[in-house]
Amino acid sequence: MKVAKYFGSLEAEKADQAGKIIFLDAYPLPESKKGGLALDIVNNLWSWDGNSLKYKPNPNTFFSLRGVSFLIGLRPRDGVSFEILEQVKKLVNLWSEPMPWFSS
Repeated sequence: MKVAKYFGSLEAEKADQAGKIIFLDAYPLPESKKGGLALDIVNNLWSWDGNSLKYKPNPNTFFSLRGVSFLIGLRPRDGVSFEILEQVKKLVNLWSEPMPWFSS
């Protein structure tokens, strides 16, 4: 299945240069009792002082989502068939399957 057919590509034929589906917002669903807001951290360890690199931990906490499913809004562009929308839904569902190598 060629992705350019649905999402567009500058290298594709004229009819497939623009995407056929509009992605709307993605909203977290409240269905999971285990998921929700989690505290996460980013730590900027290095900073420049003139031409020298300095090591200085600078932890910053922020909220992230963990173990949450999302509702993603999709809308076909004008003139795009329902069948193409269904194909894109299948792709999005495939991409949203849990990845065993990635755990939150």
